[in-house]
Amino acid sequence: MPALLALDTSTQLCSVALYRDGELAEEVIDVPRGHTQHILPAIDRLLSSTGIALNTLDAIALTAGPGSFTGLRIGMGVAQGLAFGVDLPVIPVSTLQVLAQGAIRTEQVGEELLIEPLTESLIVPMLDARMSDVYWGLYRKEIRVHEDGSSRAIAREVIPDQVNRPAAVWDQLQQLLNQDHRPELEQMQRGIGLGAGAGVGDGWAFAEEIGFSPKFVNLEARSVARDIIPLALEKLSAGELLKPEALEPYYIRDKIHWQKRKRLR
Repeated sequence: MPALLALDTSTQLCSVALYRDGELAEEVIDVPRGHTQHILPAIDRLLSSTGIALNTLDAIALTAGPGSFTGLRIGMGVAQGLAFGVDLPVIPVSTLQVLAQGAIRTEQVGEELLIEPLTESLIVPMLDARMSDVYWGLYRKEIRVHEDGSSRAIAREVIPDQVNRPAAVWDQLQQLLNQDHRPELEQMQRGIGLGAGAGVGDGWAFAEEIGFSPKFVNLEARSVARDIIPLALEKLSAGELLKPEALEPYYIRDKIHWQKRKRLR
């Protein structure tokens, strides 16, 4: 059975999860600006309490962004340092996809997969990106059946993660969906307009500006390391692994945005 260590430092919440043989242990630290101080001790505690040695893992997975510039850098540095030390690959995943996976785990997404209405399985994760922007994505709940007969519910990307002003999200969503004329995407477009699916993350505080509202909204939802595990297992199975030196943060914003942000600091 695969064994994975997962780290999430992309937001104010810092969390670590350890998975082996179908068993999962986790530690969540809700201390703002405390990632540097708490993440390594949390990893040590999990490894010690489970009796798992770091060099017996298959990979180290982590949220690669979008998220806090500093938080992402901390997570990258820790993952690279650990992976280099014991010659492990790394698995980066989207913070927004992890948020969407959390919605599936907590059953905030309907079971009507691939059955009308298709939109019930939609998830729109959204994070406050500061500078009057939101990070957002569109994901769909998908059941993956494996060769051994086991199944896993996965948040599958429908369109690439985006960053926009809240008022521009709906127009951008329609434009992206209209680039592909498959009937299911047209159903998604109509369904979101009617208020289907789930919206998760603090970016939904801008719902009035966004112009549409999913059927279920959870402003308090936050990405946590345990929700990295199902996504990382899929990537591990598909051989989607990186060498530690190839790991890079996924900011979404272009260089001009980050130059402006640095000047504001």
